[in-house]
Amino acid sequence: KFTYDNIVKDSKITYHNIVKDFKITYHNIAKGSKVTDHNIVKDSEVIYHNIVKGYKITHHNSVKDSKVTYHNIVKDSKITYHNIVKGSKVTDHNIAKGCKVTYHNIVKDSKVTYHNIVKDSKITYHNLVKGSKVTYNSIVKDSKVTYHNIVKDSKATYNIIVKGSKVTYYNIVKGSKVTYQNIVKGSKVTYNNIVKNSKVTYHNIVNDSKVTYHNIVKGSKVIYHNIVKDSKVTYYNIVKDSKVTYHNIVKNFKVTYHNIVKGSKVTYHNIVKDPKITYHNIVKGSKVIYHNIVKDVLLVFVLNFVSYHPLSHLSVSHLVISHLVTSHLVISHLVIPHLVISHLVIFHLVISHLVISHLVISHLVISHLVISHLVISHLVISHLVISHLIEFHLSSPHITLSYITLSHVVLKFVSYHPLSHLTVSHIVISHLVIYHLVISHLVISHLVTSHLVISHLVISPLVISHLVISHLVISHLVISHLVISHLVISHLVISHLVISHLVISHLVISHLVISHLVISIKYMYIYNNLI
Repeated sequence: KFTYDNIVKDSKITYHNIVKDFKITYHNIAKGSKVTDHNIVKDSEVIYHNIVKGYKITHHNSVKDSKVTYHNIVKDSKITYHNIVKGSKVTDHNIAKGCKVTYHNIVKDSKVTYHNIVKDSKITYHNLVKGSKVTYNSIVKDSKVTYHNIVKDSKATYNIIVKGSKVTYYNIVKGSKVTYQNIVKGSKVTYNNIVKNSKVTYHNIVNDSKVTYHNIVKGSKVIYHNIVKDSKVTYYNIVKDSKVTYHNIVKNFKVTYHNIVKGSKVTYHNIVKDPKITYHNIVKGSKVIYHNIVKDVLLVFVLNFVSYHPLSHLSVSHLVISHLVTSHLVISHLVIPHLVISHLVIFHLVISHLVISHLVISHLVISHLVISHLVISHLVISHLVISHLIEFHLSSPHITLSYITLSHVVLKFVSYHPLSHLTVSHIVISHLVIYHLVISHLVISHLVTSHLVISHLVISPLVISHLVISHLVISHLVISHLVISHLVISHLVISHLVISHLVISHLVISHLVISHLVISIKYMYIYNNLI
């Protein structure tokens, strides 16, 4: 039996049975927090309370039939999470295979319910940001999803993304209302008030789909119809009362664009197969006529099969992807010497199978990246080389990567920034080389990795100015060879770290400097050797 008192400001801790049926009670880790920890290994039971500002967490059996109002993270797992940030409440059930997850109050009394992410999964999301409410159901196979109040009391409903799916989106930004239905095969989608009371209707993106877009920016109105196969699309008021009409993007489609910038008018016809395009007043009364841009090329929002090849230069100032579903994506050889993305927003991205044989990016700069929900079931990258990577701002509330395999990864220069929530079930990296890694400010509120294997990891200089990890769970971590020539950590804070199994066969650190280090580890158990 262990009793710990006052770790941080009158904190109280009780520790029982570290191995096999042990019981641990943790109290007041940070400002009056209370934590109870039971049996982390083999039928262990853990209760966690108030790690950050009075929040409450129940943790049971982290490894092998663990219960937390955490149960079985993989295969019928059940997890209950309470008050991660300021009175938040979270329940997590069965993340894989019939799993059930309930999430409550992630940010400021937010409430979230998550059910069955894979195979008839049901998910309910509530109050992600400031009283928002979200319901998520069955992302794959007749899935049903309801999204409510993503930003400032926004309301969103998401139903059946694939195969007769039905989706309703409400109030993404400032009271906006969005309805999304049947993205694939007779799907019906309605989009309302994306920005400032905007109204959008989206219908049947594939196969006689019908889409209506309204008021994307400042009272704008957009109508989108039949993007594929005689599709008809009408676009209105994209910027400052602009008017846009979009018709038949594929096969004799007709598109009309009006007032993209300051009263501009654009007409778009037949982008694929003898397309006809008329562009008017894109910039201050300018007129453009476009004919036959691409022959026999299919460009749609829903991609069943895509093959990409070299790009010499790509610059995107502002990119918004509201909903992207790719069942199978294959990139045989992709070369991008210079990629600049100033502002990237992805509301919902689902990739079931992604294979990249060879990817080379010489220079990648992302100034602002927002990913609301990202799901990648299977990712394979045989060879990845990034010479220069800079991410100024990264905001991703929820990222799920079920299986990742990286055979050879080389990162010349990498700069990372905040990450709110990341869940990875299985990662295998055979060879990873990072020549120069700079992390100016990295925030990870919740990171869960069930299985992580790195055979060879080399980081020549590693600089971390500010790193904050509130909750990190790694069930199985194997690093065969790790070499860090120079490591500098100016400020490192880890509130909760649990590693059930850690094996490092060879670790070499030539130079290590830590200016400020704070690690409050409730419980850490290692089966084998740690060097």
